[in-house]
Order: sequence, then structure tokens, then C-alpha cells
Amino acid sequence: MSKKLQKVEEILDEQMNPIKEREELEEKFMEFPELEEEEILSTEDYIDRIEENAYKRKEKELLGNLYDKGFENGRKAERKEKEEKEIHKRLHEINTFQCVENELYLRGKDEFGKDFTLCMDAFNFLDWIDAGQIEYIKKQVIKYIKSK
Repeated sequence: MSKKLQKVEEILDEQMNPIKEREELEEKFMEFPELEEEEILSTEDYIDRIEENAYKRKEKELLGNLYDKGFENGRKAERKEKEEKEIHKRLHEINTFQCVENELYLRGKDEFGKDFTLCMDAFNFLDWIDAGQIEYIKKQVIKYIKSK
């Protein structure tokens, strides 16, 4: 074969290379059975399959809505329970007192030894706790100490 003819063949091979690559890819593609051509369905079977898929989607949607409503109702019940439940905490050890912008803070440890902050409206506190209540608290503390 002449050099000219060899050169022409090389050029043609380079130009045909994308076609060869495509053929190789098609061969690899055909090796995967799940990617082979899909079975041929009759019109009735095709409609049945579409309806079945639509039913499954609707079923998933309904179940999702049901779960969402159940979760939402659970949250509502939880909130209602929290709202109705009176909170009883013991401020066992007071270590901080602060009054800022009409808010009175008492901070310390609760009955379990965890940090706990009690925040109250300062004006409301003064309205309820006056000299008479302070005197009463003192008497109760003295009575408790004497009983021990």
C-alpha cells in the first residue's frame, strides 16, 4: 500500500472515530439487560398500567396527607396539654438577681441541679408582693427554722 493511500486511510479513521466510539457505547449499552427495549403492551394494558400508577400516586398522596394530619393533630394535642398543664418548678438555689427594663430575673438551679431562670414583670411583682407579703414570708421562714 502506498504512503498516500495509508495517509488517506488514517485521515478517514480519525474522522470515523466518533462513529466507532458510538458503536462501542451502543454495544456496552446492550450488555445491561434492564436497559434493553421495553416489552410491547397492548393499548388496554398500557391504560391499565397508567391507571395503576395514578392510583399508587393518589394512595401515596392520601397517606402523606393522613400522616401530616396525624402529626399536626399530635402537635396540637401536645400544645394544648402544655397550655393546660400548670408548671411546678423549684428554684432550689438562687445565685443571680437582676431587674432590667421592667423584667425581674431570678436565676439559679432547679430541683435537678440544672440552670433555671425565672422572669417576671417587675411592676406586677411589686403590685403583688408588698411589705405585708414580705413580712409574712419572714414569719413563715422563722417558723420553719424553729421547727427544725
